[in-house]
Amino acid sequence: MVTAEINGQARTHRVIDSTDDAVRTRGDLSAAVDPLPLTDQAMVGRVVFTATGLGWVIRGLPVILLAWLLFWVVTRRVEEPAQRSRYRLLGVFCGFALAIVLVRPLLGVELLGLRVDGPQEAEARTVSTGILPVEVDPVGDDPAGPVMFPVGTDVATTAHETVDGEFSFQPRPALTWPW
Repeated sequence: MVTAEINGQARTHRVIDSTDDAVRTRGDLSAAVDPLPLTDQAMVGRVVFTATGLGWVIRGLPVILLAWLLFWVVTRRVEEPAQRSRYRLLGVFCGFALAIVLVRPLLGVELLGLRVDGPQEAEARTVSTGILPVEVDPVGDDPAGPVMFPVGTDVATTAHETVDGEFSFQPRPALTWPW
């Protein structure tokens, strides 16, 4: 991944090919390769570390800490240290569960675009925004959509018109063993 200044805007794209003096890139939300290679002069920065899911942990951390603090205050009067520690640890787990409910990091799909191909077919372009794999199935059609994993993967799914004259797409978890 590199960040480059293009037309006065900073953009971060994935490197797909490199030479000694330039790199070829493409954005995660587009299947098209960028038309011009990037030189060192255009690059603002390079990714040196990634941690999938760390952003979700940071977003959920205030909820987890608040739950722990609440359990810590409530358990101050518990005299036995081992029992007090168990209750406080329970507060962390309750905060973690609450953070998952509030922040919703596990499964997510965003619609990038919808193209109707005539009166009987439509294509939805979606991107995965959750930590776990997900697929977008056309409702009423037999074939399952392609699995989107890891975060940022985008796919196109085609659906056929239903009896009601609508096109429907249903995101669902794609959890197979060993998930």
